[in-house]
Amino acid sequence: MKKIQRFLPLVWLLLFADVQAACETRVEPLAFAESKGVAGSVLRQSELHSVVLDPPAGAELRENSVLAIDFEYRIADFVPGMFRVSPLFKTGLNRAKSFDSEGRDAEVELESAAGRVRLCLPMKNLYDHALEVVWPLELELTILNGERHGSSRSVASSAQLKLNAVNVPAAALERQAKAPPPEVEAALDAAFLNYTVRAAIYKECLQRLPAMQPTLTPAYRGWESRNRADIDWVSGLKFETLKEQEMGNTGAAMQYIDQLAEIMQKSYEGWTAEQLRPQCADIIEQARDGDQDKALARNLAVLRKWHHK
Repeated sequence: MKKIQRFLPLVWLLLFADVQAACETRVEPLAFAESKGVAGSVLRQSELHSVVLDPPAGAELRENSVLAIDFEYRIADFVPGMFRVSPLFKTGLNRAKSFDSEGRDAEVELESAAGRVRLCLPMKNLYDHALEVVWPLELELTILNGERHGSSRSVASSAQLKLNAVNVPAAALERQAKAPPPEVEAALDAAFLNYTVRAAIYKECLQRLPAMQPTLTPAYRGWESRNRADIDWVSGLKFETLKEQEMGNTGAAMQYIDQLAEIMQKSYEGWTAEQLRPQCADIIEQARDGDQDKALARNLAVLRKWHHK
């Protein structure tokens, strides 16, 4: 019996190596058949379907497990080099991230308009980043359109896949228990977005509707001065939250804030002057009325109550 026990670690290592070797991420191109929809219309929206897990859903997954995911996809308006599938694990409210063993995004390039994919995900990658993900694990497969290091948008996603990962590191559960509840996190996101959107609209109004500047600028600057303490407080909270989520990486936290501001600015660049004008007028009216933004006030109240404790 002692001899068997002596060789058990080696046996486990060999089994783990066999599991990893047996699962290999691959993409098999398929013929793209235009499916007919309502009234004979052709497929206009990309799709990701026929998702199968091995081990199956509900089975126990451990640090040495490898999860194999098989699925099929079809991409409308396919352009080579612009699409990839990403396995995104939930890291917080409305946040998700992919992980691999070398710290890169575990994404797979899709080189054909339709295909069958086998995605192999070593669970060790999640256990190595145990403090970053939410337990129990939740996974969503997402097809992204855009350059890998640029802005991307999701064109198709799977349903949320709940994984039964066991032996969760105690430090991860402890950290999760101390985190703000979802309603506080949602309030911070909403308040920060409110201020970010308002700043983006103001800048776009100045550029696109300069005739409004004599009225708009005093109104916005007056509102900004009256609310400066709250703006700085919410911005600081968001920065510290992001830094904690990025394991102390201040550069990544600032990059998120800068990218959000850039995305908001670009979104309004596509608006026509007729669409933009009511938003600019709204800034003026809110400033005249003392800025009675009830939704923002509720979110600030939630934040103050939590942080007062």
